Amino acid sequence: MLKQFIAISALIGVSSASFADVIGLPQVHAQALRDDPVFAAAVAQYNADKEALPMAISVLLPNISSSYAYEHVDEHTPGLASYGANTRQLSLTQPIFHHADWIALTEAKLQVKQAAATLANASQDLIYRVAQAYFKVLTAANNLAFAEKQEKTFTTLKKQAEHHLTAGIIADADLSDIQASLDNAKSQRITAANEYQTAIARLQELAPETDGQLKTLRTTAPLVKPSPENENAWVADALQNNWAIRTADLAAQIQQREIWRSQSGHAPTFDASFTYTRGNSPSYAATTASTSAGVTMTLPLFQGGAVLSQTRKAKALYEAAKNKLTLAQRQTKTAAQDAYRGVETQLSEVTALMQEKISAEKDLAATRAAYEAGANRAMTDILTSETQRLSAEHDLVQAYYDYFLNFLALKKAVGSLSAEDLTLVDQWLDSTQ
Repeated sequence: MLKQFIAISALIGVSSASFADVIGLPQVHAQALRDDPVFAAAVAQYNADKEALPMAISVLLPNISSSYAYEHVDEHTPGLASYGANTRQLSLTQPIFHHADWIALTEAKLQVKQAAATLANASQDLIYRVAQAYFKVLTAANNLAFAEKQEKTFTTLKKQAEHHLTAGIIADADLSDIQASLDNAKSQRITAANEYQTAIARLQELAPETDGQLKTLRTTAPLVKPSPENENAWVADALQNNWAIRTADLAAQIQQREIWRSQSGHAPTFDASFTYTRGNSPSYAATTASTSAGVTMTLPLFQGGAVLSQTRKAKALYEAAKNKLTLAQRQTKTAAQDAYRGVETQLSEVTALMQEKISAEKDLAATRAAYEAGANRAMTDILTSETQRLSAEHDLVQAYYDYFLNFLALKKAVGSLSAEDLTLVDQWLDSTQ
């Protein structure tokens, strides 16, 4: 699903971290596979659901049982002694034809497929949740770095302004503007620091042992265009292969067979049986033994309306399942469209922000040069140019992170998201600190 690479330079915008070792996306995913309770619950549910097939097969196989009975008889009739009697019995019952059980077997096969589809969906959901949590940390770090740089820049400008105010070069209003900007930067830095710690905590909910520094954006991170570059093709792929749609479709098929199974409650059933009985008692001169074999047909005549009620219930659940399938299809279509458009948007936005960053750097340099040369430029002009430069750096890094998430969301929508995609994105990040 990959096409040509477009190499675009970007500025690394992450500075703060509380970890010692560099941890990449594959490492976090490996920990989450082991420690995430949501995925662990999905695995356990899969192991439970796949037992539907052997359980459905079991009712079609012979049922063999044995029994032993001992009876002690106390005789109160004169001349008769008390005695004990025992009986052993071996029974075998073989269902010949139970229509409901054969339909249940087809349901069970679908239930196993549905369990596998549900687990696959949970696996892809885990991959995406890992990426979301990882990039939320990087986003929070980017915001914190931006706030710290702003605070540092405004602190430096304030010192220069105080010196220039003493020398009578600038007005008191310029210093007040810089002080206001510095106070705002300090507030943003505190907020960003708190959000950064919260993002780390959210990541550790997935992978509690994540105790290393995360990677940052590479100085030259490639971006990949969707292939094919056709939104409708991606939507069609999603409607065909998305795991949530597959799960909902299988649920509808199961409910349709449940209607047939309920209706078969009126059908006759046939069973073959064989019984061997052996007993002994002092009342008999020898041990007794007997065998019996036969075929039983059972025809339900009246069950209080249960069959009709169960059929109505099954039909209603089938309608519910079909509507859930329609909802899944619509949601998947929207998700695929949003992700595809997000990738396209971020591709163009990164290019635009790269140029904006270059322009902001040139503008700042020109503004500083003009101010130092005594041109009619105020300290607030430098403040504005510096803010624009920092914002361009921050927004460029954020555009890359948004692109990565949209790229993974698009793969998830079409049901092809895998651990290899995390490895690919991880290669676009920098492990050098």
